[in-house]
Formats: sequence, C-alpha cells, structure tokens
Amino acid sequence: MSELPVAPFERKLRAAGDGMRVSRRAPVVLRDSVQRLAERIGERAGRLAAARGKKYVEREDVWRAFLEVVLGIDAGE
Repeated sequence: MSELPVAPFERKLRAAGDGMRVSRRAPVVLRDSVQRLAERIGERAGRLAAARGKKYVEREDVWRAFLEVVLGIDAGE
C-alpha cells in the first residue's frame, strides 16, 4: 500500500498546536498511525460486507467498522 503524504499531517499538527513547534518525526508518526487505523477499518468493513453476502463495501460498513475499531462499540453483524 502506498504511503500517504506527510505534509497534511504536519499542517494539522501545527494548526491544532496553537503556536506549538512540531518535531520532524511527529507528523510521520501521526501519518503512520492514521494509515494503520484506516487499514484496520478497511479490513473490518470488508468482513462486514462479506457477512451481508455483498461483494462491495458500502458506507454503512465503513461506519460500523469505524465504531468497532476506533470506539470499541460492537455494531453487531
């Protein structure tokens, strides 16, 4: 899987930091974390779609996967 660019993550950190300085490594760690999270959500969404007998992932599958992976809420199958 290709990597997401680092620049948007650096901009978000600078904007959220309200004048804080951002190390060179911080946006890379944020980018890598978000990318891993997106992969986990995508994998779970694919399993949810398959459990419904579908060959494509829908918006609802992604939302339910987000709830499960990020928030730890069991959305059920």
